Amino acid sequence: MVGLSKWMIVKMRAVRFVVPAMVILGVLTGAAWHLKNSDHDPYEKLSAIGAYQNCRKPAEVYEISSLTFPLTAKIMRHTECLGYENIFIVVWNGPNSDKNVTAAKLLGLVYAENYNSFSSDEKMIFDYIKVDQLSVDDEETYIMFAQLKIEKKKKNSGVRL
Repeated sequence: MVGLSKWMIVKMRAVRFVVPAMVILGVLTGAAWHLKNSDHDPYEKLSAIGAYQNCRKPAEVYEISSLTFPLTAKIMRHTECLGYENIFIVVWNGPNSDKNVTAAKLLGLVYAENYNSFSSDEKMIFDYIKVDQLSVDDEETYIMFAQLKIEKKKKNSGVRL
């Protein structure tokens, strides 16, 4: 290193240390950000085949006829299904159209609204999760999953106008 000043030699040594440290820090920061902001599905274990095989004892079951509703379906509420609490399931035979998915969601919303009309201290909230497909006896069957969340109703302060 002839012709280089002592100061330049110190700077070159610092660069040899700082640049790799910055690269490592950047990789670690990027990995942490990716893990935090990834599209991880909290309901990944909830599937049509899993529900069909393991969720065999619902707390409630109702048959819905196309004579009274736009969708012939079976609705079920499970207190526990595949490790998730208060799962609401709507099962129908195809097609998986916007009309049928909307009708399935409407069944869940009406179920929660009906619960709320009879409960004075709790409020049920319908939280749509997803629709999954299952083939049973060469027929396409669709299952809509939702979670029914129960919250305590807020008490009024007692002041009335």
